[in-house]
Amino acid sequence: MRKIDAYSMMIVGKYLMTSDDYRRVILVNSKFRDLLDKYKYNPHRDLKLFHNIETQVLYSKVDKIKEGMYRYIIAYDINYKQYLEFPELIRNKMEFRNLKLTEMNVLEYSTLINYIGTLGTQLKTIHDQVTPFSMKTYIIPDKINSIEINTFNSSELLRKVVFPSSLTSIGNYAFKKCPQLTTVDLPKNLLVIGNEAFSKSIQKITIPNKVKRIGARCFEGCLLKRFELPISVYELGRGCFEYNTRLTEVILSPYIRSIPPNCFLECISLQNIVIPEGITSIENKAFFHCGLKSLVLPFSITSIAFDAFDSSSITKLVQRNNKKIQYPVSLFEAILFDNSSTQCNNIHYTKQDINFIENDLFNKVSVIEEQSFINSGISSINLPPSLKEIKQFAFYNCSKLTSVSIPTSVTLIETYAFVKTPILNLKIPLHLKESLSEFDPSTCEFANIFLIN
Repeated sequence: MRKIDAYSMMIVGKYLMTSDDYRRVILVNSKFRDLLDKYKYNPHRDLKLFHNIETQVLYSKVDKIKEGMYRYIIAYDINYKQYLEFPELIRNKMEFRNLKLTEMNVLEYSTLINYIGTLGTQLKTIHDQVTPFSMKTYIIPDKINSIEINTFNSSELLRKVVFPSSLTSIGNYAFKKCPQLTTVDLPKNLLVIGNEAFSKSIQKITIPNKVKRIGARCFEGCLLKRFELPISVYELGRGCFEYNTRLTEVILSPYIRSIPPNCFLECISLQNIVIPEGITSIENKAFFHCGLKSLVLPFSITSIAFDAFDSSSITKLVQRNNKKIQYPVSLFEAILFDNSSTQCNNIHYTKQDINFIENDLFNKVSVIEEQSFINSGISSINLPPSLKEIKQFAFYNCSKLTSVSIPTSVTLIETYAFVKTPILNLKIPLHLKESLSEFDPSTCEFANIFLIN
């Protein structure tokens, strides 16, 4: 204790738990005798210990207010109804750690909602359904750091929102269905934008340089024309920009590891997108029915979902510094790479590739994926000599397919690969003899089975 001065002990005192802990401290050494009189606020709820405080901290709703304080800090969560229960003279001196406006408060005090702006520096959180539907402009009070779920959802007349610099989070659905809210100026300290926060309204928005996460379908159906993500963003939610039919240009952040599912689904006007080094994957239907004609991928890409470009206008894929693609791609994607003279060494045939089965690259397919020919009307097929695997349900219920020759290159036929397909003639490699069980005995009355070496 000789090495700890009174100032350091005051800091330690903030972490003591009981009244007795404070009483013991002043008995440890004579230099701590008047320690408790030096506090200007009470680090513990027992006010009998601290005689010279100017600020009272209330740690729970059972703590009694000591009159004559310069300031009062409410350290526990409190809602708007509880706030109104304090005398007005005391309210003017109060600072709140987490003052919330709940949905129930709105129902009870609906006539006071327009007065909320005069709470000034106090509010920390705005909760469910704060505003009446008639509000056109809303100035969010200073020091609010969170706009909660559904706060302005369906405020059909809302045209303008002024955000405080203290705001760090916009919750799920916060401004969903606000059709007249077309332009938003977000505060510089914003960190998180929740799911569907601005769906179907925004025409112009700039993402601040501190935002880290943007939620699922955040800008679904908006009317944005150009969008640039700051490098601070490391996570995009699925469907983030889906149905943005006017979006023409996008610049992504290098710290996003993947382009999520449905990210640019139905972005029919999209012409240019910058995908920087660092992004490693493109997920399911990321560019479904998208207007892109070509796309340059970074060298860091190691995975593309087989349906990432389904129904899109794209005709060419290029990967920087890579002329031999080793990761799995669909037959359609292999054709797109081939158009830029890029070789793909792991081509998978999928059910979306039915229109490309006559393409020469089908002869380089190594895997036929699940349900690729499910319920197909094909009557014959020449499986490629490069084929290694046939996945489950690949030829499920191909009612006209009566003859199949399995190449010797095949090493795996998965469960139910040929269920409900009435094959009459089958050629199968000897090493796959045990895989005959994957041909449905109830529909496959084999006239001829040939085991080939």
